[in-house]
Amino acid sequence: MPTAIANSSNGFVDLPAILIILTLTALLCLGVRHSTRFNNIIVFIKLLAIAIFIIAAAKHFHLSNWKPFLPFGWHGVLQGAAIIFFAYIGFDAVSTAAEETIDPQKNLPIGIIGSLILCTIIYIIVAGLLTGVAHYETLNVSSPVSAALLTVGEHFAAGFVAAGAIHHMRYTDFAYLRFYVYP
Repeated sequence: MPTAIANSSNGFVDLPAILIILTLTALLCLGVRHSTRFNNIIVFIKLLAIAIFIIAAAKHFHLSNWKPFLPFGWHGVLQGAAIIFFAYIGFDAVSTAAEETIDPQKNLPIGIIGSLILCTIIYIIVAGLLTGVAHYETLNVSSPVSAALLTVGEHFAAGFVAAGAIHHMRYTDFAYLRFYVYP
């Protein structure tokens, strides 16, 4: 796409962003049932991308990448924990759905605490595998999970993970999809 219509910082307007907003607006106008169905599909794709990463990365795990284990000390651990804290902000969506729950007094705490526990376990597994596949010094890129998979030769997995994490991607990261999934 020409820069004039693909990026608002370098061009006139960000057409892809406008199209995404219009699509999501149309989806919301269709109603809760369609929005929920669409959200469930997106969550399934993201969980599938995580599963594919875990399977692909487990084959290439090297314990030597964990040396030194705490390269930035406890200060780095606390900085990382502060960043990860904001990833949990999305759990407020569970409390928003409380009015649609059959027994909110019982089911809402189970849903929130269960989601927190499951997501924490997934974060730990993904972070452990990611740093076991690639040394921490090589992960300071825009798409570290896909880049790590590319360095170990897992091209299909890198493309699928990039597609599953599409809301975090920049337009230039679509090269993973173009060159590795659809050669």
